[in-house]
Amino acid sequence: MCLPRAPLRQSLRAVFATVLLVVAAAPVHAAARMDLDEGWTFRIDPEGRGEALGWSGKEPAGTRAIRLPHSWNIGEDHDVLGVGWYFRRIEPPASGAHSHLGLHFGATFYSARVFLDGREIGSHEGGFTEWSVDLSDRLRGPGFLAVRIDNRPGRVTIPGFAERGGTGAWYDWWAFGGIVREVWMEAGGAAGIVRQAIRTEVSLRGALVRDRIVLREFFDVLMIDHDQAGEVRPPIADHHRIADIG
Repeated sequence: MCLPRAPLRQSLRAVFATVLLVVAAAPVHAAARMDLDEGWTFRIDPEGRGEALGWSGKEPAGTRAIRLPHSWNIGEDHDVLGVGWYFRRIEPPASGAHSHLGLHFGATFYSARVFLDGREIGSHEGGFTEWSVDLSDRLRGPGFLAVRIDNRPGRVTIPGFAERGGTGAWYDWWAFGGIVREVWMEAGGAAGIVRQAIRTEVSLRGALVRDRIVLREFFDVLMIDHDQAGEVRPPIADHHRIADIG
């Protein structure tokens, strides 16, 4: 039996209506992007002691100026598998007319930790996808940003040691450590659509459409789901800053 079209349309309309209500209820500010590819310094941490030495809150001696994107495995540190640190001064937009402020990394290879004025505010594992850190309640004035990156491979990293053989068995590409894509800050309103995913499942019994919308917001949210029959389930109040609707 095929999925009834009318209930499905009603379900999808209800989901999108909820998204519009959540976004419309937030203060309206045009998103503004501030590129941060300039003004960085870098240093290799050969013994992995930078955090213990206070590098997360103060730039050490011996750094060199670099521009992003950057990999330390191109140039004088081409053979280094280990830890590298990136440093930069940042400050919020001068206007201050925003409800959300995010720090975005196009990609960092491989394991990254982010510090603001000596306090860890975010981390990420993986070398090929964009990720971000929320600065909204953290950056009130000029601050010192430090990013610690470790490019050493392991059995569970991608890339990493090959499944067959010993620890000397490699996949056929090098672990280029660093902030390998651009970095930027983005200021905007309280609500925004982070991503949307639409999936379909087709079988002899019919078809199922799954629509998932992930919202970023700073107030109570509604989570709405719909089943195969197209029926909308009652809203559920939540207090997380990321709302998963779908």
